[in-house]
Amino acid sequence: MHAFDLITLDTIAKQACELQGAAEAVLTACGADHEPDAQLARAGGRVAGEFHRLHAWLLDLDVEPPLRPLRDELAAAIMHHCQVVHVSIRLAFPTYRIDPTGHRRTVLELGDRGAHLRSLAATIARRRGDG
Repeated sequence: MHAFDLITLDTIAKQACELQGAAEAVLTACGADHEPDAQLARAGGRVAGEFHRLHAWLLDLDVEPPLRPLRDELAAAIMHHCQVVHVSIRLAFPTYRIDPTGHRRTVLELGDRGAHLRSLAATIARRRGDG
């Protein structure tokens, strides 16, 4: 039975690795500056669904006790991929649209505030060294 369990785990792992290219393509498209099209939502849904199917297959797999940690670790990794793709699609297709330039402007403002915070931290560090 141990050999069958390993073959099954290997098959699932290989399928998950094959999906990574599609997942990376979806994530890259989700992060693009232009407005995403509906095809991206469908593609992302298919990829997330395939990861979810592999995860469910692993949960249904009753492996020998020495292989359970490996199965559980693989299941966690696959579910992480599923969630990242799913959340990325949700962020790319929000319920309420915001002005992308306004969003970028907010990010730039946060960047300026980050630089200001670093400047304050450096000032505090210098003063602490003086005291």
